[in-house]
Amino acid sequence: MTSSIFARAIVVVAWCALSASAMAEDRPIDRDWHTGVIVAPGAKTWTADNYEQKQGLINETATARGKTCTNYAFIGWPSAAGDIQEILATTRKNYETEGWSVTQTQGDIATDTIWTVRRGDREAVILWGGVMGSTIYLSCLTAGSPASDPIQTLFVGILLPIGLGCLGAGLWLIRRQRAYGAVSVVGVVLAGVGAAALTAIAVLVLFVA
Repeated sequence: MTSSIFARAIVVVAWCALSASAMAEDRPIDRDWHTGVIVAPGAKTWTADNYEQKQGLINETATARGKTCTNYAFIGWPSAAGDIQEILATTRKNYETEGWSVTQTQGDIATDTIWTVRRGDREAVILWGGVMGSTIYLSCLTAGSPASDPIQTLFVGILLPIGLGCLGAGLWLIRRQRAYGAVSVVGVVLAGVGAAALTAIAVLVLFVA
């Protein structure tokens, strides 16, 4: 309990002192990138500072419920985005619309709300809190694998046919020109573009969370 209060104090101080600069480094987000569920409008990632303290706080929340965290998502809403209850209600509606069950309990502090959400084999623990009119959302998966990123899926869907098409056309031109004892510059360029597109797909799939 003491460590939880200490971790929370660090997070609160960080939010108060660094919210302007830290949120400037973060980016707008429309969903929890591990559950894949759309959250209330006006959200930003909240990962630019004190990541380990936030991680420790949600770890303790999950452990107290007999669960173990794997993947983490930290999101924040400035006060201008609306009241915490409005943000919470909108986000809960989105979870339930997408088929998630939401079990809500009171946290150790009166302003905290804890959700355990589940759909199929995927489960997450979410800690909601309010700091000086702003809303914070700390979540971690406790079962199942992260949802696929829709933007990443879109890029892969665009790059895959481009990569395969350019590579195939380039290799065909190279072989065709080689039969005449010449080098196809266009074929080399197309093959290079295709290889680059396929390399980009590999990077997205293997290294981009």
